[in-house]
Amino acid sequence: LVGDPNLVFKEAPALAPPEVKIDEAQISQMENEIRIASAVPLPDEDDGLDV
Repeated sequence: LVGDPNLVFKEAPALAPPEVKIDEAQISQMENEIRIASAVPLPDEDDGLDV
């Protein structure tokens, strides 16, 4: 490929990211899951380490 005069680089088109459609029920469910997850206590740093 090096030195090939027929090789031409072109810019790739800038593609827009796909639109995500989320309704109010899904938003409410995700917010509820976040609240539940934030209430779960994290384990101590040395839990499960057998050193």
